[in-house]
Amino acid sequence: MKLEGRVAIVTGAGQGIGRAIAEKLRDEGAGVIVADKNPGTAGKTAAGLYETALAPGELLVAIELPARAPSTGISHLHMKLTERPVVTVTALVTLTPSAAVAQARLIVGSVASVPFAADTVSLLGADPADFGSRAEACAEAAAAACTPLPDGEASPDYLSHLVRLHARQALGEAFAAAA
Repeated sequence: MKLEGRVAIVTGAGQGIGRAIAEKLRDEGAGVIVADKNPGTAGKTAAGLYETALAPGELLVAIELPARAPSTGISHLHMKLTERPVVTVTALVTLTPSAAVAQARLIVGSVASVPFAADTVSLLGADPADFGSRAEACAEAAAAACTPLPDGEASPDYLSHLVRLHARQALGEAFAAAA
């Protein structure tokens, strides 16, 4: 799998499985956006991935590679019932100059054994007047496509419900941030 020219958003990339995923994607040629609630571990991952050197006294708090395209918004949401998130959703929306969706990505994590990219083709071309209904349909499709694992914290049906809610909200926030 070669991913040259593609960008991956890896949540929880500061350590463990998230870091391993970020490293594998980088090895396959993808640009990697490292996201983690802990800036220190995110910085270590990014430094390890790209051998970034800081000058003495500099503090790395966030990394985004490559630079976000103009009129692009990102939203990252997660919900915890206990220590670990039960659902994590990251959305990216890029708009054309006429405010129509040119690109959309929706990544769902924490509900299954591996994160998955939801189908966002239905969002392409959406404008402010119809984005809400298309985002709702996309979120519904993401919830139907995910295969939640029962984990003792929430039932698979409840996890699918959370995916639908968080996907709709993340898409809306990313669209608003891009506008």
